[in-house]
Amino acid sequence: MMFTHTCPCRFSLTVELEVGALREFARKQGLSFYAVLIFRIIQAANSCDFMRFSWVERGVPPGIWSRIEPNFTLLNPKSHTFSSVWLPAQGSERSFVSDFAALNASVQSEGTYLPQAGGIPQFTLPISMVPWINFTSFSVELPDPLYLSPVITMGSFCSKDGGVKLPFALQLHHAVADGYHASVFLECLQQLLAPGVDRGTSP
Repeated sequence: MMFTHTCPCRFSLTVELEVGALREFARKQGLSFYAVLIFRIIQAANSCDFMRFSWVERGVPPGIWSRIEPNFTLLNPKSHTFSSVWLPAQGSERSFVSDFAALNASVQSEGTYLPQAGGIPQFTLPISMVPWINFTSFSVELPDPLYLSPVITMGSFCSKDGGVKLPFALQLHHAVADGYHASVFLECLQQLLAPGVDRGTSP
């Protein structure tokens, strides 16, 4: 009640994740680095129940989805406009990357913000990337004080301290999580950003 009625609020924090080994792995394997990042973010999110906490409908107590899928943005390089799409991530990492490439190709001919029939399901996690900017802080203004789902934004990676750092902004509703929960998710994600031939299926 405190953070949904008395003082509804969200908080955001930005950290630098080490992605050098994963970036090199993706390059050598010919995989989209963005797609690999999305897949592993969803793996980490599905391992944390507070990352799956959301409304099914207003007026009914919120709950925890059994699993969530990624909702991410794709850029049309000609029009410089974005499409918001989603894609199941329940198979292997390689199959997800393949499905990602096919979806990206189909979206380029659509030119609409929501190109998929039915729009974006509720059981998704919003993920976006700003690959032109290496930021140290990032915040999304949400007019709905009871928007409980997390929001993730990534920036441009850069060489730093002998590694490759990726700015990673995480926004959470305080009714769902606090700093401890954010640290649990981020630690899990950093572990999953270690390279591997194939991460298999999501949790």
